[in-house]
Amino acid sequence: MEVRPADDRDGPSPTRSEPPFGGILPTEEERRADPRKAILAAAAELFAARGPAQVSLRAIATEAGVPYSLIYRFYRTKEELVARVMELFVVAGRRAVADEADIYDAIGNAFVVDSGWFGQMIVWAIADKTAPDRLMRGDSRSGAYRAQIEEMWADPRPPQVRGDFDPRVLASIVQLMALSWDMIEPYLTALAGPDMPAAADQRTEVIELLKLLVYAARPVEAPGSPDGEQEAPADR
Repeated sequence: MEVRPADDRDGPSPTRSEPPFGGILPTEEERRADPRKAILAAAAELFAARGPAQVSLRAIATEAGVPYSLIYRFYRTKEELVARVMELFVVAGRRAVADEADIYDAIGNAFVVDSGWFGQMIVWAIADKTAPDRLMRGDSRSGAYRAQIEEMWADPRPPQVRGDFDPRVLASIVQLMALSWDMIEPYLTALAGPDMPAAADQRTEVIELLKLLVYAARPVEAPGSPDGEQEAPADR
């Protein structure tokens, strides 16, 4: 991990809004009672807001309200602290997904479950060229989505969705995956665990899944169909 010195005067600490993952970060009371929790919470907020390379350990100590020496006592290095923050986010996300009724509910809530903090950490990791195995290790594995998907496949039912999709939105999804997949795949593989297919096989499967998505999202009423007859809706 590239560690560059950061200016401790690089602006105010990020404004705390709703805590991610339904309150996974320690409360203010817990932070005051346990300096280890105070350090981890401060690091999570600062890393996600600015990127680990732009945050010094001294800035984390200031934000946490603890002596600088305690960071070395509890976490030793910035790399270890970054890994612990990622572990915190992953474990919290895994719990949140597992608590959902099914994969459809999990997908519906995926955009709000962590306020984007986990995604921001991945973006910073890519920018700083941090190796996936240095970012995610130990408990930083998540199979919650996979379990929900396999459960739905065992007892399939279509989701309740609109009948007409905007091709521009679908095109944006295709573009997003095409532009970002090669960058994020190593991190998603590390997140999923060692039994994932090879990178080339994953890439091929993603392309096929995007083709399937485009087909499944086609209009229910076929353009030019005689007498306005409608096709039977696909199981979406």
